Amino acid sequence: MLTHLRQGLHRRGLIEGDNCIVDAAGVEGRWMQLPGLIDQLLHRRPDVLIAVGGVAALSAQQATSHVPILHAIVLDPVDIGLTASNVSGVTTFNLDQAMRHLQLLRQLVPSLRQLACLTDPDAPRGQNGRNPLESQLRSSAAAQGIELICVALPGTDADMEDAFDTPQLAHADALMALEVPRVLRRLGAVARLAERHRLPMLSPYGWQDGGVVMQGVALHDAIDPLAGAVAALFRGTAVADLPLRTVRHERLVVHRGRAQRIGLEFPASVLDRVTQYIDDLPSDNVNCQPLPLPSRI
Repeated sequence: MLTHLRQGLHRRGLIEGDNCIVDAAGVEGRWMQLPGLIDQLLHRRPDVLIAVGGVAALSAQQATSHVPILHAIVLDPVDIGLTASNVSGVTTFNLDQAMRHLQLLRQLVPSLRQLACLTDPDAPRGQNGRNPLESQLRSSAAAQGIELICVALPGTDADMEDAFDTPQLAHADALMALEVPRVLRRLGAVARLAERHRLPMLSPYGWQDGGVVMQGVALHDAIDPLAGAVAALFRGTAVADLPLRTVRHERLVVHRGRAQRIGLEFPASVLDRVTQYIDDLPSDNVNCQPLPLPSRI
């Protein structure tokens, strides 16, 4: 992400070490450390805070009402409460996202009746008490006659393996990995467990070690307009005048090696929309690696 951000800033005349400084820091999922980290960053008097993900954005909003905050990779910012006048940014969320995911899964698994989805209990929640994507998925599944089983991803790998042996996941026809922090951080391990249990899995776009299909917006596509918003702030635009940008250029990746091992064939209706193929992964690949942008769009 930082590489794409720096490139986007450079194209707009903001060159690190010359006329801007990019000071990056993170907590790697240890959310309890966020308030302290943000406090440290605010003491450096930044011109703008960039928050990646809803948890970080909400924590930044709580910490300051004066410093402009720009967020990225946030699902339905308004629903989760990112409404302060010093907050704007980019979202990849749109109201028919879950419906399109379900349509794709039904093309892959025509007999789909029970769908399991992996969630994160720490992910930001909307006004109805659920994560916006989970809430949308529940509505879409009910409308299509699909029984949805939402399972909070356990905290350890051992617990996660046990979860795949429970009736909730054992009887599912397919699995969806939601675009939430805990799931994304352990997506490779989840994908390998799904393959072991011969469970077709759909996961968000952006990682090599994902499900048999990966659908979503490329991080690069979301970060470039974020760099544009930073440049606008440096030109004197008020953050309140920056519109919330929605990026909807979805990509579809098919993991042929993983699909072959679980005996899943792709219909032509899916293959016609594929932007990138992955044939297999190195045997020593343990962690998720970023997915390069596709050569065919």
